[in-house]
Amino acid sequence: MSEQGDRSDGELLLRASRNDDRAFAVFYHRHAERVFAAALDELADHDEAQQITQQVFATAWDKAARVRLVAGSAEAWLSVTCRNLVANRRRALGRRLVAESLDEHGASILETRMLQRAADRELLVQVEDEIAEMPFLDQQVYRGLIVEGRSYDEVSAQLELSVASVGKRLNRVRKRLRVRFGGTR
Repeated sequence: MSEQGDRSDGELLLRASRNDDRAFAVFYHRHAERVFAAALDELADHDEAQQITQQVFATAWDKAARVRLVAGSAEAWLSVTCRNLVANRRRALGRRLVAESLDEHGASILETRMLQRAADRELLVQVEDEIAEMPFLDQQVYRGLIVEGRSYDEVSAQLELSVASVGKRLNRVRKRLRVRFGGTR
């Protein structure tokens, strides 16, 4: 592995923020395949996925000094950026499809469902963005309990926290989401 290839994401991005093309190339090659795969999985279109991947790394280049690392890795930031760009692309595609297919009778049931799915995906992206802004342990508690469906005992053992602490962290996550997105409990 080259000297640059041994560097952490943080070091590579710091060098890239100082216009080090080679450092950014190493960063790109380290992460591009995963970003492309995530975009392709969401869009099921090779060309669209390539465009999203290019946009993710163009954004990373522009914001190299401000990319938020989690445990020394830029993967979470790249993943959130990819999801946001995919959501934007889907909204744009949805608007175009709806505009092209409307007639004098209005939107069909299929179009209405498509718009609802797009709104649901957008809400999910917003929730994930909000989670990404939370402290690391709160993120891990949320992912373990809510996303992966593991028990309090499993999550507490994995994170080396008490079960009570896991419960308090989940309550804090839920409260923050209720404040951000509304809710009754």
